Amino acid sequence: MIGKQYTLLMLVVIATGALAIGCAVSSNSITPAWVYKGSGAVAAFGDKAFHGVGRASGIKNQSLLRTTADNRARAEVAEILETYVLTLSRGYTAAGGEERQRIGQALLSHSKNTLRSAVIIEHWADINTGTLYSLCKMDLASVRNILADTEGLDSEVRDYIRKNAGRVHEALEGTKSR
Repeated sequence: MIGKQYTLLMLVVIATGALAIGCAVSSNSITPAWVYKGSGAVAAFGDKAFHGVGRASGIKNQSLLRTTADNRARAEVAEILETYVLTLSRGYTAAGGEERQRIGQALLSHSKNTLRSAVIIEHWADINTGTLYSLCKMDLASVRNILADTEGLDSEVRDYIRKNAGRVHEALEGTKSR
């Protein structure tokens, strides 16, 4: 009899503890800062990158919900990257000349292919609204290397990209996408 009461008491204690721990560890209780901050150029801990935040809701298929949020996050990075490359190429083409304008156009065209370095690094689900958020990141170093390795660019353009990539990123840090 005492053994049964002890066993029952232990089960109640364990169940209560598991319930308390399960509720306390909910990843949905605190919204991550990146959800509020949104998409844009970011610099943290010496790491410069472009972040895209995508979101999706109202889709019952969880796989499709995740894919949709991920694709929207990548689209945000693509939009930021286009602005970045336009700003970078404007600085180069400002000196004028048809050749410089052609190079600026080549950079812009090639930037659309640089998304292969973009990765989804985090997800967060808002249990109150059913919205899933995805965070996509693309390092500035990857962008710089990809653009500098664009075929058809001479050493002057490559040097310009390497020299000014950080400055243009810093100029974009204060802006927010959309």
